[in-house]
Amino acid sequence: MMTRRNDAAIAKIAVVLIPVIAGSILGLMASIITNYYTFQIAQKDTIRKERMVNIERAMMLTEKYSNYVTNALVIGSAKNGNLTSHDTVILTAPNDTLRELSVVISLYFPQLRSDIEQLVIAHKAMMNRYSDIIDYINKHSGEDISQRIQKEVAPIEDDVHSLMYKLSELGQRNDT
Repeated sequence: MMTRRNDAAIAKIAVVLIPVIAGSILGLMASIITNYYTFQIAQKDTIRKERMVNIERAMMLTEKYSNYVTNALVIGSAKNGNLTSHDTVILTAPNDTLRELSVVISLYFPQLRSDIEQLVIAHKAMMNRYSDIIDYINKHSGEDISQRIQKEVAPIEDDVHSLMYKLSELGQRNDT
């Protein structure tokens, strides 16, 4: 009789405990799966946001570089060699910005490394002719020199536009 009572008590406890244990295990599994997928979505969102920040930074540096090149030509032609320390900062700004842009592209967008190398080559070529460009501008100050400046800056501007276009394409893609 004692064994029947124990077997009956165990059977009653088992009837209650088995669903409780199964439910707890299912709840734990659902919680783990939910946390995993939530983490994955949050991680992808964080990576996407970081990527967009880096794209915006690269685009801003590219635009600044383009403006600084123009400023350097204007300052060089306006000062006729009488430069102040502020003017020197303006003249070195394109180099500094291009260097920073190269770092950003190399770190975050290695697929655009050849584009930045092309821009560096065009920049060096223009800087090697910088004195000649400024001399030409100063000698022809009464004339319309915009075509000459456009001719000198055209290779750089083409590379800048190409880089900006590729950066904007990267920004529009959804993959991470």
